[in-house]
Amino acid sequence: MTMPSMVATVSAFAAVRAVHEFAALIALGQLVWAQAIARRFDDRVATLVPAALGVSLVAALGWLAFVTVNMSGLPFPDAFAPSIVAVVLEETLFGRVWMLRLALGVALCAWLVVRRRSSSAPGRGERRAWLVLVGVYVATLALTGHAVAAEGAERVLRVAADALHLLAAGAWLGALPGLAFAAAAARRSATAAAVDAAARATQRFSMVGVVCVGTLVATGFVNAWYLVGSRLALIGTPYGQWLLAKLALFAAMVAIAAHNRQQLSPRIRAGDRAALGSLARNARIELGLGVAIVAIVGHLGISVPAVHDRPVVPAFLAGGDPSIYPTTDAVSPVPASDDAVARGRALFIAHCASCHGDTGRGDGPEAASLPVAPANLAEHGSMHKPGDLWWMIAHGLPGTPMPAFSPKISDDGIWELVQYVRAIAGAPHMH
Repeated sequence: MTMPSMVATVSAFAAVRAVHEFAALIALGQLVWAQAIARRFDDRVATLVPAALGVSLVAALGWLAFVTVNMSGLPFPDAFAPSIVAVVLEETLFGRVWMLRLALGVALCAWLVVRRRSSSAPGRGERRAWLVLVGVYVATLALTGHAVAAEGAERVLRVAADALHLLAAGAWLGALPGLAFAAAAARRSATAAAVDAAARATQRFSMVGVVCVGTLVATGFVNAWYLVGSRLALIGTPYGQWLLAKLALFAAMVAIAAHNRQQLSPRIRAGDRAALGSLARNARIELGLGVAIVAIVGHLGISVPAVHDRPVVPAFLAGGDPSIYPTTDAVSPVPASDDAVARGRALFIAHCASCHGDTGRGDGPEAASLPVAPANLAEHGSMHKPGDLWWMIAHGLPGTPMPAFSPKISDDGIWELVQYVRAIAGAPHMH
């Protein structure tokens, strides 16, 4: 595959993910709008929710197609043999989650369409059931992201943070079309009842928005802690730079929301029609910024996390040489000693020997099954500076099975590992 076609494929994959996620968020947000903000389920919501779910389901089919191609390594026409698709659906977590979400989405669409054609209005219990089920549909997206690569309690924490992040994004971003429509309709109507209803809806939306923004900030911090890892990775990797762009757009959304809450809401409560027009305009701008954020999220979802990538450090941070690791010239805070080497050996046996072997020669029990042979540290351990070894152990090596061991192993523990690796390679003690 040529470079332009690879870029086009990656861009299309990211776009499909973004469309799927955005449509799902709109479906959730419209139900939040109807249930908690406007407190009425009108024809616009009854039409938009199943339409958004339908778009998300079509995009889900495209998502499955890209995943199948990536996993099989075959061109598009050859990747969709029934046997290959069956392997993806039945033997991968993505496939099992995809089937669950597809079934849930189809059932919800059918239920909503049937009720849309019914002469009776849906009851409160039915609307709550829709909200819960669409929330599950959105939250289970967390099982298709980077968080599932973690293990144990960390995996539970990261998946939960991702799920809450998605729910908060849906409740805020997905409800914005309702706010824009309500404000514009009230301005056109200009009746006291319409303006009063818009003022109450604006106040409730503001309260929901505060909760959502707080949740997004807290869960975003958790995600960044595990996926970025350091300030240099944030500014020196493609993942980190895309994340910075997302944060800038998010900050702009928050600034507009704060203006709406502090400046426009009081004017709307006082019956100012011009403020309603400004609110409708600002809601549309926020929605546009949200679309850009979701587009970035689609790209981040298929990118190598910053914590697993090597930052290209700006020259002013790397002493004029942007090619070095940030810790190349770092001095170990752990004094060189036989005890430190012994502790490093214990960590090596626990975390590294399965691939590198007990003596670091690359002959561990799992070595033969790896796509890239583990390095013979008895030879290579003395070829790198201690700071470079620390960085490789802490952050892993992109394109190889070598994972990142930070923060699983403490910084001092990694320095002890470095001492052991240099010891088996016959390198002199670090000073």
